[in-house]
Amino acid sequence: MAFCSLTNQKLSISRPLLIQSEHFLLKHPVPEGKKYALVMDNAPWHKKTIRLIETEKQPEYKDINEHVMFVKLPPYSPDLNPIEQVWRITRKGNTHNVFFPSLSTLENTVDAAFSEWAKPNDQLKRLCSFKYNLFCRLL
Repeated sequence: MAFCSLTNQKLSISRPLLIQSEHFLLKHPVPEGKKYALVMDNAPWHKKTIRLIETEKQPEYKDINEHVMFVKLPPYSPDLNPIEQVWRITRKGNTHNVFFPSLSTLENTVDAAFSEWAKPNDQLKRLCSFKYNLFCRLL
């Protein structure tokens, strides 16, 4: 699960990240001279995405390479990953210490929580926006 703090759009993990990125860029063109910052942890599929786009500069991903800057988090740093903070609050407020009689009940609870996150709100913006300069000083 990912969020765009600019549009408060929820991006599903059910489709490959590259396809979602291309679709997102078509719907939300980046202003001239600007780039979207995409925060990525060290998941193997993120490393592959970065390799294809940045390192190998695959031509089919040229539009992503030109309009997206990858912010690579250090290993084992969930406290720096904005989506981890969203998940933490979602779990704390909706699923922590709660018995769910079925998987569908749990799914419905989490879906309802994320429906609330999909509405523009200051808490989501605060959690998902991050001070890139501060992050760079930590590295």
